[in-house]
Amino acid sequence: MKILIDARLSPDVNGGIQQAIIGLVESMKYSEIDGLEFYFLLYEGSEQWLSPYISDLNKIVFTEYPKSKFTIFQRLLSIIRKHKVGDIALHLLRLAKPFAFRVTEEPTIVKSLNPDVIHFAIQNGFKTKRPNIYQPHDLQHLTLPSYFSRESLLARSKIYGEMIEQATIVVVGNEWTKADVIKAYPDAAKKIKNVPVMPQLSPIRNLGSARKTGRFNVIYPASYWVHKNHKNLFHAISILKSLNYDVHLTCTGARLHNNPKLIDIIESLGISKSVSLMGFVTRPELDELYAASDLLVMPSFFESESLPIWEAFSYGIPVAASNITAIPSQIDGAGILFDPNSPSDIAQAILQIISDKDLAFELSQKGMARISKLTHQNTISGYRTYYRLATGSILDAHDTEWLKNGFVF
Repeated sequence: MKILIDARLSPDVNGGIQQAIIGLVESMKYSEIDGLEFYFLLYEGSEQWLSPYISDLNKIVFTEYPKSKFTIFQRLLSIIRKHKVGDIALHLLRLAKPFAFRVTEEPTIVKSLNPDVIHFAIQNGFKTKRPNIYQPHDLQHLTLPSYFSRESLLARSKIYGEMIEQATIVVVGNEWTKADVIKAYPDAAKKIKNVPVMPQLSPIRNLGSARKTGRFNVIYPASYWVHKNHKNLFHAISILKSLNYDVHLTCTGARLHNNPKLIDIIESLGISKSVSLMGFVTRPELDELYAASDLLVMPSFFESESLPIWEAFSYGIPVAASNITAIPSQIDGAGILFDPNSPSDIAQAILQIISDKDLAFELSQKGMARISKLTHQNTISGYRTYYRLATGSILDAHDTEWLKNGFVF
């Protein structure tokens, strides 16, 4: 079976979807699955983020960037949409048919490749009449609409709606997101399935528990978006500092390094020596930071599936996280939950872990037990099942075993 994975991300994009696709590639490497031939569709010149993970069993095929991407008109739009009045004007303009958002036509390379199944692993896509799986990842724009521009909300409504209607099967990563998508698109309920996303993981290792004395290292890997809630986390660190706890927070992710908004908050709270904004780091660098950390904190206002939580579990690092969306079901008792709207609640959750060695060790063990259920084999088996269903294939013993006993949450 020939499967085309639509992975057309811009080379300057670093985030959860990119990591999810890398995790999918690694699932192919470390699993025993026969009969699947994978091709990855990328934009020309943007393969650097994925090519190191591609094995001899997979191939990359290319398509051109949309020609309008570099026009003066597009640059002008990017400036206009940053302003409220401009965003309103663009929203109204997009309602007119000539300027409306459209799902693009099937690229020429797809016609020549002639895949059996297309897997849209990004939130965009193209028109096709071939069997296909659409993976929207989440509907954050419906949960937190105030964090999106009017134009972005219109674009997502248009593109998600058309892609879900077109899809043979819609795949999401957990039961919470499945219910969220069904609520928004009830007519598609029967074709919405759950396959947990496999993150890019290092081997499971037990780093023990938080130290009794000395500095406690807290890590938060998340690109800068308002919903990632760095502000309340900084206030929580300030509270811990006022209580004379030596806690150091390391934040990694795009748009963090030299971010004036975040630096102003850090300086105003007097915690400049307690917070490091590292920006985007490579995988080896992130592994080193995890190895030096006593706990991971995830204060986000929205997560459909938090890949950093899985990463922390794989290292045996205790986790403190928001009690929102899919996080409680992902953690399933293997971490401390808090109210992300309350800096004092965030601080209290961190304090519980760093002040109680036995609790930290218990959470470490529970986290590793939790992540042990999420395997490369589990993820690729789930996708294999739905690739086959999309083409109308008769399910075999491998498929029925996964449908009966596969790990989902």
